[in-house]
Amino acid sequence: MYLKKIEHVVDLKTRNYHKKILDSIQKDPSNKMSKISKELLADDILEMRKIIINDSLARIYGTDYETNPQIVFNDNVQNDALKAPDGAHVKKEISFSEIVWLLLAVVGLVGAYSYFIRKKPFDMGGSYVSESIKLILIVILGSTLLYIFYPLIAAFGYNWLVWILIIGVIVLLYRLFSEDMDVLKSGKK
Repeated sequence: MYLKKIEHVVDLKTRNYHKKILDSIQKDPSNKMSKISKELLADDILEMRKIIINDSLARIYGTDYETNPQIVFNDNVQNDALKAPDGAHVKKEISFSEIVWLLLAVVGLVGAYSYFIRKKPFDMGGSYVSESIKLILIVILGSTLLYIFYPLIAAFGYNWLVWILIIGVIVLLYRLFSEDMDVLKSGKK
């Protein structure tokens, strides 16, 4: 949608621009170029103008896709100026399994704290709900946590916001699966 809008605005802004450029080139008395050369120069200036307008509108509308230049190294050439520095920041790709292991570690941490420190087992609650329904609800909870954490970690990495959310999930899971706690109010039932 934005790309079409940008194309429309560029077309509006440069519609009469070619004729103006050509007229100003032809009015220059010191210009000794041929007619074809003048038209080619006007075309080049028009294209540069279109690119500038397109780039500025793409930044405004957020459709600017910058690609990082790729450097191909020749093994025969030992030029240290072309090599990336050792401390260069390289963005690590986040895999789906990494997020799954993170969530399993969170659940294991909550379970270990509840079992070894509080000396209480995991309480799934819901004595009137069958085990299969509980399992389905736990799978839905896990997939919801994956849905929340995967794009956050993929976009921002493990920054302070992600760690605050992880700690919040740990506390929430502990209160959810603790026998004497409630999610909304603390203390004994």
